[in-house]
Amino acid sequence: PYNRTEGVIEALDESYRSGDLSAVALVPIWNTNEGRVKDTIRPRGGLLKHTRLQIAGEYVQDIEQSIAGHGDLNVIRKVVSHPQALAQSQEWLKKLRQRQEIEIVEAPSTSAAVEIAKEDTSGRTAAICSPQAAQAYELPLIERAIDRNGNGPNKTRFVLLSHTDEKPTGKDKTTLTMELMGEENPGFLYSALGIFAVPGINISYIESMPQ
Repeated sequence: PYNRTEGVIEALDESYRSGDLSAVALVPIWNTNEGRVKDTIRPRGGLLKHTRLQIAGEYVQDIEQSIAGHGDLNVIRKVVSHPQALAQSQEWLKKLRQRQEIEIVEAPSTSAAVEIAKEDTSGRTAAICSPQAAQAYELPLIERAIDRNGNGPNKTRFVLLSHTDEKPTGKDKTTLTMELMGEENPGFLYSALGIFAVPGINISYIESMPQ
């Protein structure tokens, strides 16, 4: 197992260098609560670092983050989870920290967080995880759906990474990254994007990432 998404991408890239073109990887790329998954897409790192990889498909998964532990909310003094789960639950955590002093601790995964919380039978340590993870480790659920911020369901888009491209389906999407070089004069970005407007190519999302 890999603790970070970038480790998965590195392993897939290594399989290419060793001649194995059959390996694939499924990684998160976008979340409705948090936007871009920074461990997957970051300037000169993650997916953007490995230009040989192709996106062969995408999958949208409903996500539910819950808080689990041996006690109740009033006794919690430490909350542990994967950085992405913590970020998705930040509004709930903010309200909890207004009531009591809470230490936030990052874990390699939500399942690792559940293991940590399970060891603390005092209930002072709780984990943010899926209900399924809490059930699998037999850790009591304290509160469910703490990631709901009034913005509707929490969903994560995953992409399937491969070394080979798929055949066109007629409903394909294209993800591009570019690095603008040279002096940034007025209209610099427009000049780069204008080539898409001329043939009528629609851009559904754009994000600037500083170096």
